[in-house]
Amino acid sequence: MKHLKTAIAIGLLASMAGCQSTSKPETHETVTNVEQVSAIGSYESIKADQDKWADVMANVADLKLYSSTAYGELVDAWEDTVEVFDEMEADPTITTDSYSIFSSGSYADKHNELLADVVKWHTKLTDLKETADRELKDSREQIDYLATIEADKVFPHDYKSVYSAYKRLFEYIADNELPKAQEAQIKFLAKAKTLEEKVVLKKYISPLKLRLSVQRKSSLHTVAPISYAKAKGELAKSELIVKANTRDLEIITKAVADTEFKLDHVVSVANEVRYLSKVKNGKFESVVLRYEAKILLLSKMLSDADYRDVALMDQIGKIIEDVEQQHVDADGLKSEGSIELAKLMAANEGLKSKLSEAMTKSVSDDADNSALKAQLTREQEHSEQLAQLLKSFQTAQPIAANEAQKEPVKVSVLEEVEAKDKTSVQAEAPVQVEAKSPTKAAKLAKPVTQD
Repeated sequence: MKHLKTAIAIGLLASMAGCQSTSKPETHETVTNVEQVSAIGSYESIKADQDKWADVMANVADLKLYSSTAYGELVDAWEDTVEVFDEMEADPTITTDSYSIFSSGSYADKHNELLADVVKWHTKLTDLKETADRELKDSREQIDYLATIEADKVFPHDYKSVYSAYKRLFEYIADNELPKAQEAQIKFLAKAKTLEEKVVLKKYISPLKLRLSVQRKSSLHTVAPISYAKAKGELAKSELIVKANTRDLEIITKAVADTEFKLDHVVSVANEVRYLSKVKNGKFESVVLRYEAKILLLSKMLSDADYRDVALMDQIGKIIEDVEQQHVDADGLKSEGSIELAKLMAANEGLKSKLSEAMTKSVSDDADNSALKAQLTREQEHSEQLAQLLKSFQTAQPIAANEAQKEPVKVSVLEEVEAKDKTSVQAEAPVQVEAKSPTKAAKLAKPVTQD
């Protein structure tokens, strides 16, 4: 069609050239220039619209779901629009020329007509999308989750059937049959949920069933029947949990881990049973000594004790008692440490209070100013020492918890501080900051007289 239009245009131009008058060449040239400028201006406006819709059309593939018919019309209209624009892009001066000998409209008019069709079909699809997204919200979420768990790869045939039912929902919306869409959505959700459950069981439970089957083929159900029965029961429980929580990955992971633990336990018990079954002529002493050596290692690590003078089960019982006692001791030490820490903090606050009062009195009592300064210095040193001890205590408390049983605390930190205070008091006669009697208070308050 494009080549035919070009041939017709060439013929018309040749005919016009034969009939053309050359009486006023300058006037004709001026008119031609004006027409070209006008054509180029129209082309620039059209190009802006074309570029805008080119961006829109680059992202319309998802709209096909809402109506394949409307989507097809949209694509056809856009292709025609692009064809007309390409001709104008090749020669912008034809923008205002007649598009066809069968039409009085220009290239610009034809482009605008086709672009209007693009807008119409795009608007129809976006309206359908708005309605469908609102009415089929649950179905959209369901199909998205099936995509997340890769249902199409796990059960491709089942997924194809479910997706076909999903597409029919949008066809009902496109045909404005909302009641049918709602009814079909109920059936779709039930079908999709069944597939979801099937996929999750396949991913998480089927591998566990395979392990249990392999254990049975290996005769573990006869070697360790009790442990095997427990593992089988745990697997059945996990399957029910997964069915009830197909979207809760945390719950699913825990259920799978519990079953894997039971299956591993079957193997470990079976190995021990087979080990014992290989003992010949009733020579079980080596087996007992083997277990006893492992228990001795634990008792030595915990309390440096040797309980081999009692039965194996009693040895284990004593080890448990040691562990419990260590917990009790650690808790007691922690409690004592908290009390000691509280006392240190209270003592420090007391020193700060005395220091504050002494500073107040040093300002008001010039007569004993030098003595008060000495007292202030001592009080400040005591406060700094106590703060340092407090810091050391806080740092050493976790270490003390571990060393509590090896070396009991003989003197508390607070007693050490109090002992230092008493030594300081005996070494030098301190100046009393606070009045101990009315006489002393009066002496301190007495103003200094000048000679």
